[in-house]
Amino acid sequence: MTTLKEDGSLVPEVGPILEIIAKNGLILATEHLSPVEGLALIREAKKAGVEKIIVTHPAASFVSYTIDQMREALSLGATFLEHVFNDCTPQVAKPLPPSALGDAIKAIGPDYCIMSTDSGQVVNPPPVKVMTWYIREMLQYGFSAKAIRTMTAANPGRILGLK
Repeated sequence: MTTLKEDGSLVPEVGPILEIIAKNGLILATEHLSPVEGLALIREAKKAGVEKIIVTHPAASFVSYTIDQMREALSLGATFLEHVFNDCTPQVAKPLPPSALGDAIKAIGPDYCIMSTDSGQVVNPPPVKVMTWYIREMLQYGFSAKAIRTMTAANPGRILGLK
């Protein structure tokens, strides 16, 4: 199912959902939407008053935002880009090398990114092991411990309203 009508506007069912999200201060995640759908959703979400928006899997082979589209999502009002290490595992049909996540994060900056695992599937190790693997990969890729802390603790805490 698509979220867009033939004219490029969102299907009418999305409007009431965005109103509920805005009214209750919830977080909207774009999940597996294409960049065209995701960017349209972000535009409408901001119009509806949604304040917290996460673009999930932007670098994944099945979503494939360009760096310019990632920047556009942020300029439209997305709060964070969530890069998940599951996109680098055999769980997905076309796994990315960890460097693809590192490249995207470097292009955008850690202040606008969240690192998460999206694991827990039978074919993957437990989430804590996958997060350890992800952190190790990003440290080897040149990210500082401070940048990793920003993306694994501070940014998720910010969107959740934690101090």
